[in-house]
Amino acid sequence: MKLNDPLPSISPYTFGTAELGKAEANLKRDLRLTRAAMEKGIWFHTSREYNMGSTFMALRMAFDEARSERPRLIVKIRSESAAHLRFDVEDALRRLDIDSIDVVQLCKRTHKRREVVDDFRTEGPLFETCRILKDEGLVNRFVLEVFESCSEDALKAVEGSLFSGLVFYFNVLEREATQSLYSKIKERNCRVVALRTLASGLFPGVNAEEFNQHAVKMRNFRRMEGFLDLYEQSGCSSWLEFNLSYLKSIENVVTSVGATSQLSHLSLYVETADRCPRLSKKLLDEIETRQSHLISSIRLPG
Repeated sequence: MKLNDPLPSISPYTFGTAELGKAEANLKRDLRLTRAAMEKGIWFHTSREYNMGSTFMALRMAFDEARSERPRLIVKIRSESAAHLRFDVEDALRRLDIDSIDVVQLCKRTHKRREVVDDFRTEGPLFETCRILKDEGLVNRFVLEVFESCSEDALKAVEGSLFSGLVFYFNVLEREATQSLYSKIKERNCRVVALRTLASGLFPGVNAEEFNQHAVKMRNFRRMEGFLDLYEQSGCSSWLEFNLSYLKSIENVVTSVGATSQLSHLSLYVETADRCPRLSKKLLDEIETRQSHLISSIRLPG
């Protein structure tokens, strides 16, 4: 038996909730933002650990205001042990007052190994707990959180088709997967939930002429230097559109998760994800060639 059912259809942009609940003074703003995201019918991505639990509080308050608009959810769940796993699932269900979690993102505090992979291969206690949670109707799908440092485990997961997909930081500027893992993902058509839509910054439209003006203000602009000519060739009106067009061009990517605390940014994310064009194969191939040379040697902060 395997727990690798295909992922359901997910909105092109998924609302990342990490900014919700950061400050009590902003709670009303957070509720307005959450309700706006609910009304747009997009998926949400969240975790019990965000802002020491205050994110769950903001979500629960918004859900209680409009139960019929409760979004479909991707929830980070610890996989340190079977006990952690079941507790986190039941805790999320109770605190959010929901019946089930659409997609569980199996994560771990450290990023060196993903022991859950070997456990799933042998149908160990973590696998058995996930199977029972699924049979009980509490969880529908399981995806594996991946970092470059645990790509070896992720490679075994893809080769064995152990999960419904992978989750990792992925955009034009970063890809938390080694080249061998990424090649296997494409070969096996493994589904990917792409985190960090904009590499930790809502970049304005930037061309080569403007680059040096912005680079002194934002460290992340330094990595952009290697992709500016491709950005200009794409014809995209903003870096946001360039990133989302890139991800839309990759068949394996099912959604891009981006956090925001501003309603204007939320609307921009949703609108751009819905209307952005796909990039040409030539441009897509050149981006991925440059990624393979740059991503492993330059690390983004955060």
